[in-house]
Amino acid sequence: MKTATGIAALALIACAASAEFIRRSSPLESPAAMINFEDRTLPRFTEITNQYQAQGVVFPTPVQWNRILNDFPNITGNRVGTNPPFSLRVRFTQPQTRAAFAIGCNSSVLQVRAKLGEQALETVVINMALFDPTNVIGFEGVTFDEIEVTQLSQSGSPGMIIDTIHFGSTQPSCDSIDFNGDGLFPDNQDLVDFLSVFGGGACSNDPSCGDLDFNNDGLFPDNEDIRSLLRVFGGGACT
Repeated sequence: MKTATGIAALALIACAASAEFIRRSSPLESPAAMINFEDRTLPRFTEITNQYQAQGVVFPTPVQWNRILNDFPNITGNRVGTNPPFSLRVRFTQPQTRAAFAIGCNSSVLQVRAKLGEQALETVVINMALFDPTNVIGFEGVTFDEIEVTQLSQSGSPGMIIDTIHFGSTQPSCDSIDFNGDGLFPDNQDLVDFLSVFGGGACSNDPSCGDLDFNNDGLFPDNEDIRSLLRVFGGGACT
């Protein structure tokens, strides 16, 4: 039997979802969209703001178009870069739960933030070396609509360039968190009903309840469906 205390504890776990910082040497697997700036040719130093809005990205602080002279890891051909005050803002036209891009700069200390509606959700400070092989950075695990990178200090000339913005996923998405189909969500009763059905019991709103394969990976009953439900319930990513 699921007690009120147990359900409250699960809800607290769900609400504790936080952004996970990404730093790696290669792009994310199976992104839903990617912008590598190779779709057009523009004069050097063209100001870029909303030219990629149709592809899902805008730059609230204008960046400049250019071609790379030195090949940084994961950065080739066309790219965009910063002007003073050397802050990069990549804003997505739709909220994301997973996004990253490649960045290049002289050896620097960078502040990287995930934001939603101008509110900072997660902030990390990292060291980025010149030609650093782990230069793909981003966030996942929480809903955000912007990644902001600020160059706090650097050796040599200031400035940053970025390429290969990729976001979303082609992996199966999770079901609605309104598991019991009563039109109320997020609602603890959805957690109660999911756990009840998972254990072989009834749902409070039969026959409108969903199925147990919450993350749609084809495996059920499966504890990963419970984990996915709690993550999504707390505003995080499906997987």
